Amino acid sequence: MQASTSAMTKAVRMVVLFCCYGKEGTLVCHYHSSKHLTTDSVLSHLNHKQAIMDQHFWHSDVKKPRMSAPMSFMGHVPFQLALIMIIACFFSATGATTQSQFKDLPPVQLIDQPVDHFNMQDGDSFYQRYWSQSRWWKPQPTSHAPLVLLQVTSVASTTYTPQQMNSSTLATWAQNLDALLITLESRYTGLSTPFNDNYTTVDLKFDTTDQHLQDVVAFIVNQTAVLSLPNNTRWILIGSLFDGGYVTWFRSKFPQLSFGSIAFSPYLKAQAANTGYDSAYQRFIGPDCTAAVHDAFAAVIAAFATYNDAQKTAYMESCGCDFAMTTGDAEFFYTTSIALIGELGWNTASICTNLTSAHSMTSDKQMANLAALLKGRIFVESGDTCAGWNIVLDTTQQSFRSIFYMQCAELGQFEVGGTTTSSLIPAPVNDAWFQTVCTKLFGHVLRSGPNYPIFNANNGGSSPGGCNLAFVTSRNDPYTSIGPDRAAVMASSGSNRYIDTDCTAPLDNLSIFSSPTDSDPPCLSDARASVWKVLEEWRDDPIVCASHNKPTPSPHNNNDDGDDDKATIAAAVTGVVVGVVVGTCCFVLGAVLAQLYGRRAYMALTHRQWDPLN
Repeated sequence: MQASTSAMTKAVRMVVLFCCYGKEGTLVCHYHSSKHLTTDSVLSHLNHKQAIMDQHFWHSDVKKPRMSAPMSFMGHVPFQLALIMIIACFFSATGATTQSQFKDLPPVQLIDQPVDHFNMQDGDSFYQRYWSQSRWWKPQPTSHAPLVLLQVTSVASTTYTPQQMNSSTLATWAQNLDALLITLESRYTGLSTPFNDNYTTVDLKFDTTDQHLQDVVAFIVNQTAVLSLPNNTRWILIGSLFDGGYVTWFRSKFPQLSFGSIAFSPYLKAQAANTGYDSAYQRFIGPDCTAAVHDAFAAVIAAFATYNDAQKTAYMESCGCDFAMTTGDAEFFYTTSIALIGELGWNTASICTNLTSAHSMTSDKQMANLAALLKGRIFVESGDTCAGWNIVLDTTQQSFRSIFYMQCAELGQFEVGGTTTSSLIPAPVNDAWFQTVCTKLFGHVLRSGPNYPIFNANNGGSSPGGCNLAFVTSRNDPYTSIGPDRAAVMASSGSNRYIDTDCTAPLDNLSIFSSPTDSDPPCLSDARASVWKVLEEWRDDPIVCASHNKPTPSPHNNNDDGDDDKATIAAAVTGVVVGVVVGTCCFVLGAVLAQLYGRRAYMALTHRQWDPLN
C-alpha cells in the first residue's frame, strides 16, 4: 500500500507540474526523469527556469505559474481528486496544439538544449530562449505549403521586445505569408547561457559553429513534434552578421530541415583580417573625413612614442578611458577607433564636421579635440563607456566575449586597418595584436589559433553549397570581404539570390527588420520589397529550389535537391507515360483473370464441371 501511495504521489506531482507549467513543463519532466532524478530536482529546474523568466522587464504583466504550497502537501490529496486532475490535464494536453491555444503562447519560452550535442554521455543542459507569434499562422493554407519564419539572433536580449512580433517587417511578412514567426536566441548570448554568464573559463569551448547549428537542428525537430507541424512545412531561416552565417551554413548542411535561408551581411569566410571593414567606412565618410580621422590618431601614435607611462595614462583618461591597458597601446587605439567608427555610422555629418574643422590645427590641438570628442560625444552623450568597447575587459552579461572567442578559435575576421594610407583603424591594431589578446584571454582553452583552410573547407567559405540561399548586402557593407562571393553563389544554383541594396550607410540593410516608417529612405523600402519577392517565390514554388534566374550551369554544382528543372520535367513526363502503360497492362490482366477465375468459382459453387474452353 505504501508503494502504491508513493507511486500515486509521484504521478500527481507530475500532473501538478504539467498543469502549472503547461506542455513545456511536461517536456522538462520527461527529460529529467530519463536521468533518474527526483521530482524535487525537476521542480528545482523549473523554478530556475521561472527565475530566468523573472529577469525580463517586459514580464511584469505576465501571469506567472503559481506554486505556493510545498510539494509534500500533494501526498495527502485523495485519489478521486488526483483522478480528476489527471483527466483535466489530459484534455488540456490533447488541446495544446490546436490553433486557438497555439495563439496564446507566452511572450518568452525556453527549450532545454544539451550543452554538448556531440557527447551523449554529458547530461549537462541549458535553457535557450525563443519567442513565437502564431496569430497569422495557417497550418493548412489552401494555396501553398505552411511556412515558418525562424529568425536566429544574438541581440534579442538588448533590442528585442514582444511588440516586435506584431509590428516589425518580419511580422508583416509573416502575416502576408500566413506564417508562424519564431525568434531563437543564439547560445552564449542574452540569457541563453550554459554556464551562468561565465565568459572567461574553459566553458567557452562549447561556443562553436557546430554547436550553434545543432541547437537549430534540435529546435526545429522539437517544434515540429511539439506543435504537430505538417510534414510539408517550409522552414525559412533568417539571420544577420554571425547569425547570418549560421542560417546559411544550416541551409547548406541540413537541406532536409529547411526550405531556404536569408542572410544579411553574413560572416562566412574565415580569414586572418577583415580589412574590408575599414575600407567600407572610408568610402562612406569620404576622403576628407577619412584623412581627418587618420591624422588625429597618427598624432596620438607619434606622441605615445615619446610619452612615459604617466603621460599616456593622463591622455587616455582625458579620452574617457580611465583603466589600465594590459596588452599595450594597441588596446587603447582599438577601443577608441572602433567606438569612433561606430558613431560615424549614425552621426556622420556632425562627427566629420568636428574632425575636419580641427584637421588643419597643430598635432597637439588635434589630439585635444579627439580626446574631447571621444569623452564628451562618444562615451558620455551616447551612454557608452570606453571600457564597454574594450574587448580585453569585456565580460559583462551582454558581452562580445563569446563572439570574440569564436574569432580566436575558428573565424579570425579581425578588424584591422585598410589597404590605403589613410586607414581609420590605427596601425598598431594588427593581426599580431589580436593574437596576443586571444592568447591572454583564451590561452588556457585554445591549443592554437584558427585553421582557416579547414574551416572554409568544412563550411564553404565565401561559396557555400546549396540552393535557396539568399544574401542581402549594401553598397558600403563592411563585411563584404568575408561574405558570399556573388558570382559563385549565383552560378551554383538558379534558386539563389543576391540582393544588393542601394543604401549608402554601411549597415542600413540591417534596418530592414525594423518597423517601416515614413522617414525610411527609398533604398530601404526597395530592399524590403526585394526580400518579400524572394519569400513569395519560395512560398509558391511547387518544388524545392526552383530556378528563376536561369544561371549558367556550374560543373561543380553539388546540389541534389531539385536544381535541374529540365531533368525534373523529363522525369515527370517519363513517370506519367510509364504509369499509363503499366496501369493499362494491369487493368487488362486483371479483367482476364477476373473473368477466368470468376467462372471457375461459379462452377464450383453450383457443383458444375468447369470447362476452361466454355
